[in-house]
Amino acid sequence: MHLLDTYRGMAAVDQRISYQRQLHAGDTVAVRTGVVAVTDKKIIFFHEMRNADTSEVSAITLLTGIHLDTRTRKSSHLPTAAADKARELVVAYELPWKS
Repeated sequence: MHLLDTYRGMAAVDQRISYQRQLHAGDTVAVRTGVVAVTDKKIIFFHEMRNADTSEVSAITLLTGIHLDTRTRKSSHLPTAAADKARELVVAYELPWKS
């Protein structure tokens, strides 16, 4: 309810996808998510999809989310507690493209 009560929201402003290997019907898929970076107003995170049987990466997506004021439609600072928690979750991850 925090977002509704405080007129805040998140918007994805950038998404990059790298398709690495094909998956087939019946393949078991594992998805891993991690935080790459956190600033005062944004969180950058990834989702990695792997074939669970072979461990081969099938796809990676990198997303940039901006915290915003839903009334003014402008970026706003992440709540301190949320930003601090997200910073604790940052992991090193080698992306398949240059930042």
